[in-house]
Amino acid sequence: MSTLRTSQELADRTRRREVVRRLHPDLGGDPGEFIAALRALSERSRVGHGSPAPVVAVSTQVPLKALRRTHRHFVGDLRRRLPRSLPGSRRFVRL
Repeated sequence: MSTLRTSQELADRTRRREVVRRLHPDLGGDPGEFIAALRALSERSRVGHGSPAPVVAVSTQVPLKALRRTHRHFVGDLRRRLPRSLPGSRRFVRL
């Protein structure tokens, strides 16, 4: 990461981190409020520095890896709770 050149850049970075901690959707915040707050911060920083604002992109999709993990845990828990006599309840093949 590049070094911060001015105290204004440091203040912008601190404000951005505070907004992310408070409003991020992964932490229970509203995605609309999060995007609006980041865009407002970007506009403020662009006016002060004359550089283009960073693009704000938020994905509301759950990663496929997380879905697979959740499914695997759910199936394992279900199979452990079923009686062994039911088809599909065994985790291992009988030898």
